[in-house]
Amino acid sequence: RALLCIKPRTTKDTIEEEYVSMLVYIMERAIAATEYASRGREEKILVVLDFGGFKSSLSPPISALKGIAGILQTKYSERLKNLIICDPPFWMRTHYGMIKPFLDPTTSAKFVVASGSKKKVEVISKHVDASQAMPWLLPCGQLVGEVDLERYLTAVPFHSLYDQ
Repeated sequence: RALLCIKPRTTKDTIEEEYVSMLVYIMERAIAATEYASRGREEKILVVLDFGGFKSSLSPPISALKGIAGILQTKYSERLKNLIICDPPFWMRTHYGMIKPFLDPTTSAKFVVASGSKKKVEVISKHVDASQAMPWLLPCGQLVGEVDLERYLTAVPFHSLYDQ
């Protein structure tokens, strides 16, 4: 299955509609790559949200977050294998703690919160092999090099993994 890593960062010039569209686009690519690589046997993806070094001044607008949550809930509810949230900000841990008791047990089992480098490695290692991880994701990660956005958008087929 495809591994979708997101390091939430925005600028003051972030346009809400473009931000939401970008997230939907990369979700669709990850799902297409998973379905293609598994020959249709797998359709769920693993998502890692890494908030390490995150500053609240870089947060996307609340309206964008609500829009993304709505889209994920209505369009992608059965496409998520697990969501690993690394080093979430305090406000996110607080909100999650308040809503977790109201979530369906099947849904809440998909969410994993990992704070601190030791816990992050422990959790991610259960889902991702070192051969498929960059060093910022796992210290023993073997994928090296920067992600070339131009290559991703123009040269890598929509249904292919970035490193194929």
